[in-house]
Amino acid sequence: MKKRSLISQFLIIFFITALVWASLGCGFSRKTQGTAQDEYKTLRDSPIFTKPKTLISDYERMKENSIVSWLWVKPGFDLKQCKSATILPVKNYSRVSFPWAQKKLAEELKTVFSSCGTKTGTLNLGITTAIIDLIPERKFFNRSIIPKISVELILFDQDTKTIYCRISHYYKAEEFKDALNGLIDDLKMLCQKTLRKES
Repeated sequence: MKKRSLISQFLIIFFITALVWASLGCGFSRKTQGTAQDEYKTLRDSPIFTKPKTLISDYERMKENSIVSWLWVKPGFDLKQCKSATILPVKNYSRVSFPWAQKKLAEELKTVFSSCGTKTGTLNLGITTAIIDLIPERKFFNRSIIPKISVELILFDQDTKTIYCRISHYYKAEEFKDALNGLIDDLKMLCQKTLRKES
């Protein structure tokens, strides 16, 4: 009787543990319910320990900046020189597929650069962007890892392909939407205070 009782208890504990791990496992790989803002998945075929793919190939002249993480601006460049600005499709080089974040970033970048076109400008500016790192939520086993988004941008002349600005920036927050909003706010400030000189 005792043996049967022990076996029964073991089986109950085993099934409960299996159910708990199964439910947690779904949470590790992706969000399966909720709005598009909650839906993401880890790209498991991406090697964890490989060097992350980047948009910027030349960091040599980039310097730490008080608004964004790293910045290089071609001497004399000013957003007032532009007659138009085109946001190219945002690329995702991170290990997480998060369509909502990618789309939201593209929409916000259009707002950031919407006012840089002037009647006297001659430059057709192109802005290419890539998400380099993305953490949608806190890690279950490591609560010190908080939501983060890291991006790189290159501003260039669409006609001559001359590069005028390279930006590398990341932002962390308790909630991913706050990290994304913080990143966008910093880019807005950069455009207003650094990339646009006072007359």
